[in-house]
Amino acid sequence: MSTSSVGGAEILNVHAAPWEEHPRAKGLARKTLLKGPEISCFLVRAEDGAGVAEHVHEDVEDIAYVLSGRAVLRIGGEVVELREGMLVRIPRGVPHQVLDCQRGFCILNLFLPSQ
Repeated sequence: MSTSSVGGAEILNVHAAPWEEHPRAKGLARKTLLKGPEISCFLVRAEDGAGVAEHVHEDVEDIAYVLSGRAVLRIGGEVVELREGMLVRIPRGVPHQVLDCQRGFCILNLFLPSQ
């Protein structure tokens, strides 16, 4: 990925980052944008019908901003449809699952601290 530093800030060319298969979810791909001790940042896109099995992040908060498409989030015994423009913050230790990604579902996904 093409990066530069200006005045102490890191500037990234996101388009230059390669898409990679998601390590734990079939039908998902991700770009690693930032990876450090305090934060990890990824772009994640899903094929229609893809999802992520129920899982828990014990040591990190999971924040996702929906850039496009829609999906179903199952969390805390409830179900909500995620749509473009929505932001979700999932606290540490909360089981969650993403189902039925559709219409080019793509998120900006942050983990604090880094995972």
